[in-house]
Amino acid sequence: MPILGKAALAVWLECVPEAEADFDRWYREQHLAERVAVPGFLRGRRYQAARGTPKYFALYETEGPEVLRSPAYVERLNSPTEWTRRVMPTVRNFTRGVYRLLHAEGRAGTGDVAQAVATLRLDPVAGREEALRARFRGDALKAMAAIPGVLSAALLEADPAAPGGATIERSLIGTVASAPAFFCLCELEDAAVAERPDWRALLAPGGRWAFLRAPGEACACPPAACMCAGHHHTSGRIPSCCVGKGGQCGLESQDSYLSSLLSTLIYVPTEHPWSNPLAPWSFDHDTSDLNLLPSHVRIPEQPPRATL
Repeated sequence: MPILGKAALAVWLECVPEAEADFDRWYREQHLAERVAVPGFLRGRRYQAARGTPKYFALYETEGPEVLRSPAYVERLNSPTEWTRRVMPTVRNFTRGVYRLLHAEGRAGTGDVAQAVATLRLDPVAGREEALRARFRGDALKAMAAIPGVLSAALLEADPAAPGGATIERSLIGTVASAPAFFCLCELEDAAVAERPDWRALLAPGGRWAFLRAPGEACACPPAACMCAGHHHTSGRIPSCCVGKGGQCGLESQDSYLSSLLSTLIYVPTEHPWSNPLAPWSFDHDTSDLNLLPSHVRIPEQPPRATL
């Protein structure tokens, strides 16, 4: 089930334990429906971490980044319902980013339903953003998508035109963490894919990140530290890996383009994806197997909308 549209809103979050039941009902019964009803939203889906934190990951796919700064969407952010006003102050560990889809590899067609996703939050070294884009376009995404059980792999970049101003909804949350400049989304057949040797060889915290290495050059650096593009860390013509410097120079070396790998988390669905039945893509595909916006969903305190 590849990403629809050209942009997405990505949210990582959790809530205080005593409010978990109310938070879950709000997300299922109101919030997803409310967001997908905004013109330009194509699909919304939520996942729960198989392990680690933040506990939840939500992805809202849109026709383009302009949808996420449209008057209709901003109006929703500034008109929270009473239920939203009650739930938002219980949210913790909140990260939100507006992203443009840069490149994707993997299976096409809406019939592939991702039973799990992996999110890799990435921050590049200042001035090395293009190196990161080139590496993922060139071989990283292909290497990910080639792993058995991986449905698709996509690289998304934060939209520089995304509004950063305060909204009423944002003010209810409190502390908001900075969103990563890039993130990679891998859709998986199931969470067990992340336990397979070929996945771990590339993507797990103990992996070697082999696809990020220059061909023919071995590297024994810790995977969280070495993101070397060429391993040329000594003067002269002889390539030398940073293992000779204790394995810690990868993050700061001239040839490194990644300052930090913030997290690699595996998530499983909390409910079926909800799609906007009036989105343009739905008229060109068989949507009989998708969970479209139910007519009985309760959206308190909101006027009827033409998109519902």
